[in-house]
Amino acid sequence: MTGTLMPNHVAARVADSKVRDFILNDAHPDNKGRARFFAAFGFTAGRWDLLKDALVRHPRRNVVVRANETGFGTRYRVHCDIVSPDGRNPCIVTVWTVDRGSAIPMLVTAFPGPNPTKPGATPAPGGPAARRTARVHRR
Repeated sequence: MTGTLMPNHVAARVADSKVRDFILNDAHPDNKGRARFFAAFGFTAGRWDLLKDALVRHPRRNVVVRANETGFGTRYRVHCDIVSPDGRNPCIVTVWTVDRGSAIPMLVTAFPGPNPTKPGATPAPGGPAARRTARVHRR
């Protein structure tokens, strides 16, 4: 299942509270610098909706790098570029879960990812990160 887009990626959902109260909340005890990372690319608590929209689109543009079954359903890890307000589009990791009996992917978390030009990152074929990686490797 790796190397392809996440199943039912067009139906992916991100809870408002996941973005507002966790990812962009630097005071949350489990934030681990996520808020500062995303703020550096123009995602702010005042416009949390921009990050929510970008996270919803993330699995539409990037491939699954790991999928595994859990006791609750299937968990997917998706890497790389997220479209950011400042246009630098950093590589991130999003983790999604599809609960048993459901077809809707729900965001579990998002955090800084590997550099897309280094081994370990898997950008979507033909996507912006893949084109950048190809340019770097042709030099």
